[in-house]
Amino acid sequence: MSNRSIDFYDGNTGQLIATQPFDEVPPANREAYYRQGKLVPFFSEGDQVVPIARVVKTATDSEGQPTSQNQAVYVEIEEFDDDGQRIRHTRLERAGG
Repeated sequence: MSNRSIDFYDGNTGQLIATQPFDEVPPANREAYYRQGKLVPFFSEGDQVVPIARVVKTATDSEGQPTSQNQAVYVEIEEFDDDGQRIRHTRLERAGG
């Protein structure tokens, strides 16, 4: 059992939403996998595992203005390591957005 945890933030407000024990987060959501310095999707493809320490989720409307998760056209998910380096970025778009 690890003493690590992952902090989850609302990117619109900067508020800490939750802290979850590292071991309770599925591996693909708590680690990023790299091969020769490039992000790869699966553990089996990687030669380096980087633990995620902080996740920031930002919801925006079609104009890029902050909005609620329910009203969002886009949700940006940024994941950072212990040193604050962004290690993964995902941009989701609502269908019909």
